[in-house]
Amino acid sequence: MLELEKQYLFYLDHEADFLKKYEGKFLVISEDLEVSAFDSKKDAYAFGAENIGLGNFLLQECTYNAAHMVNYVNFNLAS
Repeated sequence: MLELEKQYLFYLDHEADFLKKYEGKFLVISEDLEVSAFDSKKDAYAFGAENIGLGNFLLQECTYNAAHMVNYVNFNLAS
């Protein structure tokens, strides 16, 4: 299974809990399924890029309106 698919399925499996705890935040979910929450997409992206590495994290807005929309950064230079 692709890492981003695994991370997104993890988000969906825990969506109700995340919405209670992090509604309105931007979540960064690492390959190890560790979750960090941020007030802005810019801060979430910067954290993910610096601490996890581009292409290795899921950036997910945690809202009821965007609950099933996924944002990710994937820079696979090998392709």
